[in-house]
Amino acid sequence: MLLYLDFDGTMFEPILGIPRSMYYNIRISRLIKKYHLPFVISTGRRHWKWFHRILLRLLFLPDPDMLVISVGSKIFVKKGNKYELDQRWEDHLAASDWAPDTITPVFKEILDENDISYTFIREETHVIRANLIMTPFTKIELVQKHLQRILPPSVSYTLTEKIRLTNSHTVFTGEFLIINGRAGKDNALEYLLTTYYTHVDSCLIAGDATLDTSMLLKRYSSKIPFFRLGVNLQPHARDILEKSHNPKVSIYPKYGSRALYETILRVVHPKGVQK
Repeated sequence: MLLYLDFDGTMFEPILGIPRSMYYNIRISRLIKKYHLPFVISTGRRHWKWFHRILLRLLFLPDPDMLVISVGSKIFVKKGNKYELDQRWEDHLAASDWAPDTITPVFKEILDENDISYTFIREETHVIRANLIMTPFTKIELVQKHLQRILPPSVSYTLTEKIRLTNSHTVFTGEFLIINGRAGKDNALEYLLTTYYTHVDSCLIAGDATLDTSMLLKRYSSKIPFFRLGVNLQPHARDILEKSHNPKVSIYPKYGSRALYETILRVVHPKGVQK
């Protein structure tokens, strides 16, 4: 079983949920070691630095075999104690007609037209970010309609919440993302399954945010069983998954690490979940 897991809000729960996450992460780590399960962290974070490895230790998690960061636009492979950039994935993204210099001013103009306050971030090669605070979803829907009309098929967009900030079914705080259409957590997983992990017999996918819904709902080319978990769900992410009426996605509003542990155990240890 391949574990393809979001990090923030999935493998650890905010604030009061952290001790519970640690409890189940210890057990998840034991299963990873005992059954030699390939472990991939897929995160929307722009960077993964040395202190993130310390954070993994504090959460009782092992180093992942691979890192998918920056909304699926960067893939790193663990080689010894270091992570090396996957150049094939870089070349794949670079071969698209992604043109951020032409998209950026249009994106800013649409945000301004809809009276949305934002802080712009342009640090990544294949991702454009705008920080939004307490923005009504009615305004965000207008932006999405504009983008859908003008952006080419090679470009996609999504949202990612900030787990410790206010989000609801009507108000959003987080990042509005425009990304190279070849990137994304879902496309990165498709790539991994057809290159590095052709031998796995199943795959567990888990996430909590709007950004994760594409990888939970995607139809992958691989014929292996997929276990799809929406855990600790942000309000908008839950709305998307529930409206999809996809019976293959299991929704766990709380207890992300517990749901992960029990699902892994059920697959690798068919006798059942140990209490």
